[in-house]
Amino acid sequence: MILNQITHLNRKQLIDTFTLVAVAAASRVWPLQALGFMLEWLTFYPAVMISSIYGGLWSGLIATILTCLIVSFGWSLFLDQPFIADHAGLLRMTVFVITGSMISTISETMRRANRKALEVQKKQAQQANLTKSSFLANMSHQLRTPQNAIFGYSHLMQKDATLQSEDIEYLQIITRIGEHLSAQINDVLEISKIGAKRVTFELVNFNIHELMQDIRNKRWELILF
Repeated sequence: MILNQITHLNRKQLIDTFTLVAVAAASRVWPLQALGFMLEWLTFYPAVMISSIYGGLWSGLIATILTCLIVSFGWSLFLDQPFIADHAGLLRMTVFVITGSMISTISETMRRANRKALEVQKKQAQQANLTKSSFLANMSHQLRTPQNAIFGYSHLMQKDATLQSEDIEYLQIITRIGEHLSAQINDVLEISKIGAKRVTFELVNFNIHELMQDIRNKRWELILF
């Protein structure tokens, strides 16, 4: 399981971890070599912190272990004086390992908490989307019921033989306005289909001559205002 978590780290995270530790080691050699053994481990803490924040637990632990390997076995390649010269140096390295492990653990805990919070927000957004879809479905039913009554009575009245041609024209306008309103309602209901990724392309007949005739006769202004 541990190997799986380590191998889960991508190449960029590993390269970043090695680079941070190498930069920290180079800083200790130059220009911070004048400090000697004053706060010698302090230089490596930022590398561990940054690695653990962006890479998680194992990135921080790798940075900690890599630092210990460099100062224990590779330091003599750069300077004649060893980085760990006595028991006090071993004690400081032990403190560094413990602190680096704690930093990595805390960073991993924060990363998991953030992921959990994002999952909760995602579930809340999905629930809100379902609520929206349910509301649109209910609204569709509530709007279509009186709309069907308007259409029905309009068609029935047009069959009345006693009506004048002007009255029939008005009824036809009411029917077309109702059809236009129905199309607008359908457009609103398409929002739910967008959320569910069920949008389809539909070809419908459209009589542009009737629309232009209504606009010319200002029938839309009569109805809307």
